[in-house]
Formats: sequence, structure tokens, C-alpha cells
Amino acid sequence: MKQACVEREASCRDVLSSDDTGSIYCNLKALNSLPCLTDNFLCVGCEFVEAPENGNVIYDPENRTVGSTAYFSCSSGYVLSGNAHLECLETKEWNATNDVSCVAECNRDEAQVTALRRTCMKTCVTADDCLRDRLCVCDGVCGLSCIPTTRENYCDVTLVLVDNTVVTLDPATLVFGTVATISCSSGNIPIDGTREIQRSCLGNGDWSDGSLTCIPSDACRNPPEIENASRDVKLYYANGERLLYSCNPGYTSGSNSYLRCVDGNWSEANIRCIAVQCPALNAPIDGGISYYGTDYNDRVEFSCDQGFSLHGESVLTCQGDGTWSSDVPECTGYCQKPREDVMWVFNDSCQGINSQPNKCGLSYLCDDGYFPINQKVIGRVQKEYGKRTPNRYVVQVRILFTQEHGTR
Repeated sequence: MKQACVEREASCRDVLSSDDTGSIYCNLKALNSLPCLTDNFLCVGCEFVEAPENGNVIYDPENRTVGSTAYFSCSSGYVLSGNAHLECLETKEWNATNDVSCVAECNRDEAQVTALRRTCMKTCVTADDCLRDRLCVCDGVCGLSCIPTTRENYCDVTLVLVDNTVVTLDPATLVFGTVATISCSSGNIPIDGTREIQRSCLGNGDWSDGSLTCIPSDACRNPPEIENASRDVKLYYANGERLLYSCNPGYTSGSNSYLRCVDGNWSEANIRCIAVQCPALNAPIDGGISYYGTDYNDRVEFSCDQGFSLHGESVLTCQGDGTWSSDVPECTGYCQKPREDVMWVFNDSCQGINSQPNKCGLSYLCDDGYFPINQKVIGRVQKEYGKRTPNRYVVQVRILFTQEHGTR
């Protein structure tokens, strides 16, 4: 028994001599009489390797003997992924599995790397640019990179596990390139109709982008909008959950302010938010008022007649709870110096005429050199302790007060 070549490009076959003439015949099951070439040619050592799609393979030397090398190349527009070459060993086997492929050009996209905050591995052109345990493969926006393609648990599966979903891994060893198929678990539905998504294990140990959101099939979404009201914003509301509405500032509700989720549907919306109004105000005594409305944020301004001063806020605002921002101010009289042609002498004490508060008559006495203005003079006190006091005036005021330059 010896080996010979059926033809120059064929692999070695076992042959045997069948007669005394020295002729050699192939030991083939179906072609027992097929004459073989003599073993003048060396038998090849390694089998043919399949050229990658969109690529080619060249052997050096051509007969693939022990020590020969198979070189791979790709057509224009494609780049090589995997081992760039294989060597034929003495065992007549190639030194590695033929996992080479030609993929569309895979260049690093720096803009996308920055935008996605990706961490990329070392860039490469062929596997010769990488360490022994790494291959030069396309890693998405990172382009051709040196990746440890056989390292298990390379990506963390918990990063793709989200509520109400199940994850299937292919392969389950979680190596580079593992595809995680994510779908809704039983009793849940996707919010956008997408039944499943796939995310791939990338070279930096992260997963490619993608998200799937699943919610319980009896949950409620998209609650109705209520005019002049606001509400909490959530992705979904569980069956039986209440949704509270709050009227906007300046509005109030006269009915129930919540809805309830019932088996995926909202209860009837009977919520109304109506505008609040502040009560009408009266002008202060001896003063005036200017209205700009009584609705929320409307203002009212107050002023006093000449000779009276304003005590309190001159501008009030209608608040969201239907009250004014402050109490109505008061207008109070005051004393001023007389004209030069008026020469009055004043006593230094006051005597009350009527003790009723808020609306009463008083004896108002200004200090020396001052006299009351814009007060209604209702008479003069003719006597005080048996003396005539011609310069003492009785004035009508409606509010008890004490002012600078005067007493009452």
C-alpha cells in the first residue's frame, strides 16, 4: 500500500499494485480499474480551503505540501476579517480553522464613537496586528479592532435584562458577537408594537444600542388631558391605580380630582378646573381704588385723597387660592405747616369729643406751627378748663390714629 496522486491538484489517495507489470491502480470503490499516475509527483499535504465570499485564496507553493501557506485576500470594497493566512502542518492539517471572511469596509467612525461614548479596542488591518489570543474583526463604529473573540462571559447579561422581559443568548457563552434576543415575558406587551429586539456583544464588553419596553397587558397608558390641570407623568399605570389631577394655580376643582385604571381602561373623567375669583374690595375711607379685575393674578391699586397718607400695600394681587395678597390699606390724615398768612396758636393737648372707634368725632390738635388739612371741621371747642381756645378745631375722622406732628 502506498500513496499517489490521482491528478496534480487532487489529494492523496491510497493505491495498490494489482499485477506483475508494475501498473498501479486506484483503490476507489466505484472506479477499481482507473489507472493512477505513478508517484512521480509529491502528494499534497493539506486539503483545499474555501475562498471567502467576495475574496480569494492563493497557495504558496501551489501543491499545498507541508509548510505551504494559504493567503487570503478580498475584493475591492471589502476588508478581511479573521486570519489573513494559514500554514500547512506536518499532520497535513491547517494550523487554524478557516473562519476568514470578507466584509464590507469597516472603518472607525470617530464622530459616532464620541457620540455613543464607546470605548474601542486597538485598531487593526489583519490579525497580524493583534496579540495571539485576539482576532482582527469588525466592531461596529469602532471599525476593525483586535478582539478576544473566544473569551467567555465577555459581556454582562444583566445589562440587557429589564423588567417584564426574557432574554435568549446565541451563543450562551457570552463571547464577542453573542446576540441577545429580548422579548416580552408572559402577561406583558410591548408599548410600541415591537415584539423583540436584538443586541450584540461588542468589543469593549458593552452591548449594542437597543431597548424594548414591556408593560402588563392590563395596565393603562395615555390618560386624558384635563383643561387647566396637571398630573404626574408615568410610562404606565397598573390596574387599579389612581391618577391624581391637580388644578393649575388660579383654578379650583369642584368634583373628584382623580381617575382609576380598570383592566386597561380609564374610568370616566368628571374633573373640571374652574377659574377662581377674589372678592370685590371697597375703597378705603378718604381714598380711591382702581380695579384691573378679580381673576387670578389680577391687580387692584389704592390711593388716598390729598392730605391723607396710605398705610399698607398700595397694590394687591389676586392669589391662586382666591384671596388677595394683603388687607385693604388705610388712609390717615396728617398735619402740615400753615401758610405764611395764617397765624394760629395751638394748645399742646387734645380732648376727645366722641369715643366711638372707626367713625367718630375727635378734637384734633396739631403741634405748634401745624394745622389739620383735608379734615372736615365740625366746630370749635370754645372752652377748655374754663378757658377760651379759639384755635382748637374739632375735626371729623373715621379711623383712630396718631400722626407725626400731631395728637388727638
